Amino acid sequence: MTRTPKELERVFGKSSKGATEEERAATSEKLFVRSQVQIAEDSESAKGHRLSAQEALRLFGFDLLARVAEEGSAPLVTKPSEPAATLMARRVAFGLTPAQVARKAGISEMQVQRAELTGSLSPIRDLERIAQALALNELTLGYESGARGNEALGVRLREFAELKDTRRFSPSDVMALAEAAWVIRTQSDLSRLLGKRASLPDIGFKPDNNYAFPAYERGYKLAEATRMLLNIGLNEPILSIKSLVEETLSIPVIQQALAPKFAGATMADRSDRGIVVNEAGQNSNVWVRRMTMAHELGHLLWDPDTRLDTLKVDKYDDVEARYFKASTRDPVEIRTNAFAISFLAPPGAVRSIVAGRRDLVDALGEVMTTFGVGATAAKFHVGNVCNVDTSRVSVAYLPKAEDDWIGRENLTVDWFPLKSTPISRRGRFALLVARSFQNRLISADTAAMHLHCTANEFLASVDAIVSAF
Repeated sequence: MTRTPKELERVFGKSSKGATEEERAATSEKLFVRSQVQIAEDSESAKGHRLSAQEALRLFGFDLLARVAEEGSAPLVTKPSEPAATLMARRVAFGLTPAQVARKAGISEMQVQRAELTGSLSPIRDLERIAQALALNELTLGYESGARGNEALGVRLREFAELKDTRRFSPSDVMALAEAAWVIRTQSDLSRLLGKRASLPDIGFKPDNNYAFPAYERGYKLAEATRMLLNIGLNEPILSIKSLVEETLSIPVIQQALAPKFAGATMADRSDRGIVVNEAGQNSNVWVRRMTMAHELGHLLWDPDTRLDTLKVDKYDDVEARYFKASTRDPVEIRTNAFAISFLAPPGAVRSIVAGRRDLVDALGEVMTTFGVGATAAKFHVGNVCNVDTSRVSVAYLPKAEDDWIGRENLTVDWFPLKSTPISRRGRFALLVARSFQNRLISADTAAMHLHCTANEFLASVDAIVSAF
């Protein structure tokens, strides 16, 4: 609908420019503020969440903002049961208690219970913390029934929590993966807002249903195909797999604390996909972590949607398994393990290194340091592609990862100006938050909420976050 200049000026202010709602919002200096139940124009006394004009328009539309301009405020909640009904349903779907949600959100159990009580009013900050902990869109909470929560994710998390075997999730695992889902979706949203690609490049990645025996050979071929599609030399080391996944392939990589038995996971929230890497356990070794990321990448690039499901979690035993002698194991994991190690350390290059060395220990060490792979994976891989017995080589004689490998994979999370920002929200996520603020796509309040800091702390650090990249 075409708006008159007078209508646009009334909503976005006299200093705004342009002929459309979007153009006016992009140049507007106005801020709006929302509470649990309404949205209004910003004022010094306002205690709610401040939104940029672009945010407010994107979330609530022009007609609602026109009502704010005309009447001073407008209601957001259209059902008396919201947001209580959405919050309670989501918590129950995850199989969590109010106390468990409260610990993750950093508030009291009583505050969670009050938020779930129909007709009760809560500070918007409390509601936002709870919504993020439950992988809901905190900015549309109360306005949209369900707050854009992925129902399939809730079902999957609860299924894992109810298992009786070693794959069972603890409540802390459920909460950590819920937060990872929130970060993945938000990072993808910010990418789209900034005009950046938020999905895989359209260069030939198509789901592959071939898991026929021997599945590892198919994994080798898919690794070679991936290198060709990405223009990576067939013998070229991948110096930072995290950068390749996030920057080249536009797949968020989230580091998160899970139970030490879990290595990583792939997550799908509608069209948004990401990789979760456990910062605990064997992934503390950067070479093992590279293998974990390559393994999860293999799932995301080549497994059909029916096999990926909404959430797929891998244990360290799966990632480091001896794929070429695992005829009784899942062929999906066999293929993916073979993909991961051969993507990082191409078989042809490995054969050349081993052929050029008389000493097997030296050859294994060169494979590890050249391609950035751990001792266990290197031993299995060399043994398979070169048909040599590596079982007697002691790990004690093999090299450790040096600082250059650690720095390339850890740089954007080890150093960060905001110490309160969790590791799951550092790196590229933080960069997109900062750039979105600079483009007035989000407010300082939203940026601070995303990075777990105050608005003043964010404003003091935004330039440092951007310059770090």
